[in-house]
Amino acid sequence: MKAILISLVESIFANPANYGIFLLCCIVLTAIVTIKIKGFLNKCKNSNKKFGNIDKSFVNVNEKMDSFGGKLDAIGASLMNLCTALHEKKVVVKNYTPQALIQSSSPINLTENGIKFVEKSGAKTAYLSMKQELTDKVLSNAPYKNYLDFEQACLRAIDNTQREELNEPKNYIYENPVTNGIAVTIYDIVKMIGIMLRNDILKEHKDIVTSSLKKK
Repeated sequence: MKAILISLVESIFANPANYGIFLLCCIVLTAIVTIKIKGFLNKCKNSNKKFGNIDKSFVNVNEKMDSFGGKLDAIGASLMNLCTALHEKKVVVKNYTPQALIQSSSPINLTENGIKFVEKSGAKTAYLSMKQELTDKVLSNAPYKNYLDFEQACLRAIDNTQREELNEPKNYIYENPVTNGIAVTIYDIVKMIGIMLRNDILKEHKDIVTSSLKKK
């Protein structure tokens, strides 16, 4: 192969007229190779851009998924607040809270039947076992600027109805779902515990509220 190439070169340069043809062929060949190489490099560059766009697309998808997850959390929290608000609305409008157990006067309080109910259902026992913890929780945000905020803090001190302390009253309302002709739920139990908590804190911490309107 080497001998053939040497013979070919010698035959080309043997005639001076072939110099120009040989040079022209070299120029054309160089141009073709250069064009091919540039085309290949451009394809590589475009491929990199495409992969870069794909990476960016994945990043955008991840960001959108994170954003969507955050929105789902916000929706979940809003639904919980809505359920609470609807329950409270139901209490006011349809007297869902057993009127024989909780009087709707201001401030709300347990009736005589309500006091008997918390004793019989085990709700008072559950309250006493959680009293210190719930008291500390309410006091951690003291002082309160008004009695309504303080009362709401007491009513919402139990933020998890799956607590073990609530098992006894849960079993009671499971076996006795209706009291005085009205259905009682775990949320009513939690509300009655909140009322007892509010009353006890007011007895022991009279300055829990800084409002100028002091209770007598």
